Amino acid sequence: MWARAGRVLALVSVLVVAIPAAAGDPEQHEERACFAAPNRACVFALALRAAGEAADAEKRASALREIALAQVKVGQVEAAASTLAAALAAAKQMNDVPARARVYRSIAEAQAEAGQVEAAVATASEIADSARRAEALREIALAQVRAGHVGAAASTFEAALATAREIAEAKKRAQALGSIAEAQAEAGWVRAAASTLAAALSTAQEIVGAEARASALAEVAGAQAKAGQVEAAQETFGAALATAWLVGERRSRASALREIAEAQAKAGWVQAAAPTFAAALSTAREIADARFRALDLGHIAGAQAKAGQIGAALATAGEAAEARELARKRRASARPRPGWEEADAAVRALEEFVETFVWEAMLREIARAQAKAGRIEAALSTAREIADPARRAETLRAIAAAHAEAGRIEAALATAREIADAQTRGLALADIVAAQADAGGIEGALATAREIADPWSRAHALARIAAALPE
Repeated sequence: MWARAGRVLALVSVLVVAIPAAAGDPEQHEERACFAAPNRACVFALALRAAGEAADAEKRASALREIALAQVKVGQVEAAASTLAAALAAAKQMNDVPARARVYRSIAEAQAEAGQVEAAVATASEIADSARRAEALREIALAQVRAGHVGAAASTFEAALATAREIAEAKKRAQALGSIAEAQAEAGWVRAAASTLAAALSTAQEIVGAEARASALAEVAGAQAKAGQVEAAQETFGAALATAWLVGERRSRASALREIAEAQAKAGWVQAAAPTFAAALSTAREIADARFRALDLGHIAGAQAKAGQIGAALATAGEAAEARELARKRRASARPRPGWEEADAAVRALEEFVETFVWEAMLREIARAQAKAGRIEAALSTAREIADPARRAETLRAIAAAHAEAGRIEAALATAREIADAQTRGLALADIVAAQADAGGIEGALATAREIADPWSRAHALARIAAALPE
């Protein structure tokens, strides 16, 4: 396999070596010819070339993984194995340890989907972080179940559980166990899931701090609900709420109640989430300092939007805006302390930065919820209130994707073209390409792909087109 990976990397290297600018450049000619008469082989080749042009090792690994998944989709399993080995080789060049762990996990999951289970387990074993390694092993086990390899899956689930038990922080350990239990339930292993959930619950109950314990209990309750243990989930959500009310400090209590409401909504318990959100709001309104009240109300509004409660989110956002304005007025009227002018100015700047960050994160969630609900004009209006270019770009991308999923391709393209950042604009266009290709609009997908300047995004788009083409 490594020999094949070397050949893939060599091909990528050859494809991206200083391309001559001459009009007769053979690679440009090949690209024009492929776009004029596309077939799966030439589009995959263009995708590999684009992956090789990606700016750094993380992006190269990510692009190669996407190409491999497209190859799996069309039955090119051997090619996918080689591409994934090349992705792993690229990931090994990454210096950022947490980022490398994330990429290793994604590659391990893709290897499992490709049927390369031994390679997947080997990749997962290289992940130093126990939580991420447990996640990877869980996904590998699920892939084995889907492939009918039940005995092997049982061993992999045991490895995932053993890894989860190594996690030092109790809250993260409970989350990992709950996630594994969800996977076991998805696989139909009800007894195993029940045992794992019992371990998750026991771990959550051991947490000393009430806020952290309430949050962990909510996570476990959500896992119980998804695993079909409705009565147990009701009991655990009740325990989480009772624990949250033990938290004395209002900000921490509001945060705990919000997290429980989020877990209820995520589990599909929308009616149960409503009074919990109301309790979080009631607690947040009691916060005397307008700065902190604005922050907590903003967090709650964002969570309500995520839960699809757009009207409630907008109402809470209005309260957050009032508190934010009051905090601004108080800051403006405050007299600087003699000799502390610079320090006071730095504190004010930090407060304004945090307020803006939370406010714009809230707007992003509201805009995404509006787009998902088909309220596109409202979503665009909300997105344009976001000053931070990166957050505004990601929000516009979500709106463009909502357009594309609904078949409004021209509107999707118009929204994507509003995005200033080339990489995010490229990803938005790649989302549109995927929608076009999945609907059989290959010609339109190719036209959209031509607009993508960023190589990483271009590789993603071309992989989706290749998977939609005939042999």
